[in-house]
Amino acid sequence: KQWYQRRVRGEDGTLSPSAECVTGTCSKPELTEHVSQISPDQETVKAGEKFTVRCQTGYVPEIPELTCQTDGTVSRLDNPPKCTAIPGVKLLKLVSATQSSTGWNGDPFRAIDGNENGNYWARSCTHSQASKENSWMTTLAQNSAVSKVVIHNRVDCCSERIDGAKVYVGDVFCGQVVYEAGKVIYEVECGDTVGETVKVVQNDQYLTLCEVQVIGVPSDDTPLVIIVLGFFTLQSKEGRPGTPSKA
Repeated sequence: KQWYQRRVRGEDGTLSPSAECVTGTCSKPELTEHVSQISPDQETVKAGEKFTVRCQTGYVPEIPELTCQTDGTVSRLDNPPKCTAIPGVKLLKLVSATQSSTGWNGDPFRAIDGNENGNYWARSCTHSQASKENSWMTTLAQNSAVSKVVIHNRVDCCSERIDGAKVYVGDVFCGQVVYEAGKVIYEVECGDTVGETVKVVQNDQYLTLCEVQVIGVPSDDTPLVIIVLGFFTLQSKEGRPGTPSKA
């Protein structure tokens, strides 16, 4: 343990050490339910420094930063790490996963195994064989209205490869990932699009996903189907001149 003298401010405003010595570090707390990460990675922090709490998708920390307090001769965290559910947010069950190609043993199921570890060698990230024209798709347990798709990126190498990855619910395009250095988790809004599948497409790079989570609620609505432009069209009658291809 590290030790230091507690200093007190006198009437003249100067600081002087007292005779009391106190411990100067707090140990990193263990992960509790729904807590996904506590940073920094080091095992201790000094008095006055903080641990930052990160929660699983769909949860928020009760206290985002835990401060190392010094009380007498004992150093302690001001609170234990806790995460609580966000009202109305549901993590949808994903039942299967496929991808266009597999390389370096990066099985597509790894993206839905519940393990958010971003280190590829921890065996919880997918990897395509091809360097272009890649896709990964998961099937939901039931038809659902998807509010957002959460992607956990690789962190040990090549994080920039996720840039430009496009997200779809069924045939409907939700949006794409814009890479930021140091950012691990990307959320793509889908606006309650209804569907039974979620697909990630990366046309210009290898595709690696360390976890994909889908947020939404089950729905009885019919999924939207996108009609491909250029196909033959017809209608019962035509007027003024309203050709069917204009639709």
